[in-house]
Amino acid sequence: MSPKISIVLTSYNRPNLVEEAIRSVFAQTFTNWELLLMDDGSNEETIETLDRVVDELDITNLDPRVFFCGREVDEEERSTKCRYALNINDGLKLSDGEYITYLTDDCLFLPNRLERMAHELDNDPNKMVVYGMQRVQVRYDGDWRNFRIRNTIGKTRSPMCQVDHNSIMHRALCLEKLTKPYWVEDKSAWMDGDAYFFEKLATHFDFYPIQEVLDICRIHDNSVQSLVKAGKSPLYSEEI
Repeated sequence: MSPKISIVLTSYNRPNLVEEAIRSVFAQTFTNWELLLMDDGSNEETIETLDRVVDELDITNLDPRVFFCGREVDEEERSTKCRYALNINDGLKLSDGEYITYLTDDCLFLPNRLERMAHELDNDPNKMVVYGMQRVQVRYDGDWRNFRIRNTIGKTRSPMCQVDHNSIMHRALCLEKLTKPYWVEDKSAWMDGDAYFFEKLATHFDFYPIQEVLDICRIHDNSVQSLVKAGKSPLYSEEI
């Protein structure tokens, strides 16, 4: 059996989208995974949704692969950190897989995502980090519409701002080469948190491309990057 994959999924106030993200993990053709669901003190609607999904999927009683890690957050302190980076770092502390990958609560894995990436790492011990193509969708009149395909940029040591963190997988051993915290938690990192992490990885490892669309990146008015670009707080509070 291929080594276990740890999936670090960050969640905050997106009840409808996080349910779809979780279900995309359960739809995987690859089954040797653990899901670290890191919720950042979401609103009541989101927590009720997470509880319902847990109940429907019998996660608590029948599926030991899922770990729900909620936290209480002092709202006065919420703006002092890059919240998703903090939650990812906490997820990495809990991870037990030989391979590690990431998912946000507004994006999706395609069904063969884990199987395809694990195959690449299983069959080439020289590959430490792999990444795939993405289907980018935008929200229009309440529906998700395909916008474009984000292609790979080839084997690279310059993935920053060109590769999305939902599209990578790396060996857990990579973390031994990196300084802590792995993801920059300073509030200045909201816009480019994955770029800072990728820069650390790329100092030591090549990023190897997989020429296949393996996940869906959803862009909307309430996404972190959209809010920051618009000069607004990334601490979104409303579901799209």
